[in-house]
Amino acid sequence: MDRAARLEARFRQRTQPWMDEMPFLGQVRGRGAMLGLELVNNRQKREPAPRLAREVVRGCRDRGVLVLSGGLHRNVLRLLPSLLMSQDELDEALAVMDQVLRELSREGDLSQD
Repeated sequence: MDRAARLEARFRQRTQPWMDEMPFLGQVRGRGAMLGLELVNNRQKREPAPRLAREVVRGCRDRGVLVLSGGLHRNVLRLLPSLLMSQDELDEALAVMDQVLRELSREGDLSQD
């Protein structure tokens, strides 16, 4: 349980700044090693962004990081790291996700399905 709590703390530490930088992030959430990022088209209305989620999943996969999408609208990126994963490995995976999110945000409107 201690290991899961440490992974969660590191995840939150690395992703919380994204909330200020990426307007399409609706929420950073999770418990233990079950972690999630909600993607939205409009943060105020919490309008789901499933197309963006699909593109992030694809971009991460192409770079060797497995991320799942979930939630009712398939707009939540789910990370389920192994409890054996080191903080360096988690940092590497989050760096890939950060890169993909920033690339997609520069490409323009991904709000339409």
